[in-house]
Amino acid sequence: MKKIILLTLLNIFISLNVSAQKTALTTDGEKVYLYDNGTWKFAEKPPLNKYFGKWEAYDCSGVSRTIIIKKEGNNIFISTLSGWKVEFENANYINKELHFETKMWEMDQEFVTKGKFKLLDNGELKQTSSSTSSCTYKKI
Repeated sequence: MKKIILLTLLNIFISLNVSAQKTALTTDGEKVYLYDNGTWKFAEKPPLNKYFGKWEAYDCSGVSRTIIIKKEGNNIFISTLSGWKVEFENANYINKELHFETKMWEMDQEFVTKGKFKLLDNGELKQTSSSTSSCTYKKI
């Protein structure tokens, strides 16, 4: 009798957990968990490594530049070949885009830039931010 009660309770517990979380695929093909309270999360860590590497701008208001996006420890940085380097703050992977903030100081004033990088279907990287015009990059 104790075994039947234990098995019944175990089945109820398992069915409650199953109903609380469902698995789905996004239109981008990424696996996510859906919860009854309307929230969701990626089933796996976001594929941020696709963003890391050296990128050459080719559509950036006539400006030619190379940027490097890399991870050092738990931090993500963007740098240029000229030595300029800044850390992404509040970096989040949302809807197949890497959203970021950068903070810089100039003449005792703090400047905050918000922007995002989006990987395009053709493998290119599109950058939009609050301080610069939109740029498109090819991986080199």
